[in-house]
Amino acid sequence: MLQRQIPSPERMKLLEHYLRQPDELERLLQRFPEAEILQPPGQAAWSAHQVMVHMRDVEVRAYHMRLERILRQDNPTFEDFDAEGWMKEHYRESEPVKAVLQSFVAARQRAKMLTADMTPQDWERPGTHPETGPRSFEWWMIRSIEHAQEHLDELAQRLGSPEQEV
Repeated sequence: MLQRQIPSPERMKLLEHYLRQPDELERLLQRFPEAEILQPPGQAAWSAHQVMVHMRDVEVRAYHMRLERILRQDNPTFEDFDAEGWMKEHYRESEPVKAVLQSFVAARQRAKMLTADMTPQDWERPGTHPETGPRSFEWWMIRSIEHAQEHLDELAQRLGSPEQEV
């Protein structure tokens, strides 16, 4: 039986950032006037609600699934996730903000549970994507953080806030 190993300080920092992002999203959304949540800031831009739904959908349908498969399978091959197409087909303006946020938080918490018993070698386990090739668990987690951060920064900028920490 493998004993649980404490992740390196760099990986601990990565996990902390990963788990902090849902709180950052919630704080930003609380600052949006209710009337503006559904209003895009321009013709080609998404509303705050659409951005948040997109963040959740990409997390749940792409990143979390990839992280889980990497740990459960040997070098799984991933399909591309068409986030824009998914939004066109499945976006519902009526979906409550709280429900979207809860499902984003739940995905991040499930990933935290995945990491609880990981060894250093597990962080290096690969999964292969048609565009990026083989990438490690750690790489996919970093990409998930970067994707969410792009959108957190976008929402903060709309509110006139300084960019969120990276």
